[in-house]
Amino acid sequence: MITLTYMKGTTMHKTIYKKIAASVAVIFSLLTIVEGTQVLLGITKPEYVVLSPLLIYNVLMGFVGILAGVALWINYGWSLRLTTIVVAAHIIVLLTAGVIYLSGGAVASQSVNAMVVRSVIWVAITVVAWKTGKPVKQN
Repeated sequence: MITLTYMKGTTMHKTIYKKIAASVAVIFSLLTIVEGTQVLLGITKPEYVVLSPLLIYNVLMGFVGILAGVALWINYGWSLRLTTIVVAAHIIVLLTAGVIYLSGGAVASQSVNAMVVRSVIWVAITVVAWKTGKPVKQN
């Protein structure tokens, strides 16, 4: 009986952690879309050089992030792969932006720092997604 109670508690905690990770994914992605769209439309103008392809990438990945968060919340099987793809893409873009910045290219340090934050947040989301177990819905 103690083992069953422990297992139920563990499963419940895993579900809570997964829901928190899914919520963070959706909220962070929404913020990314709002901020990026405001810059793209000229509503806000940062005091640093904005690399348009990086900005467009971030807005598009915001939509992918919402999809990943919702899929993770619903517990779809492909949500684990999608979170992994998002974090891999962010790390690749971070490395690319870092190289451009270090070589004196048109990437602001704020953009590199923002990609660091995105990458760290998505690494955390992905780790939680994988550590909380395999999803039950395969659709």
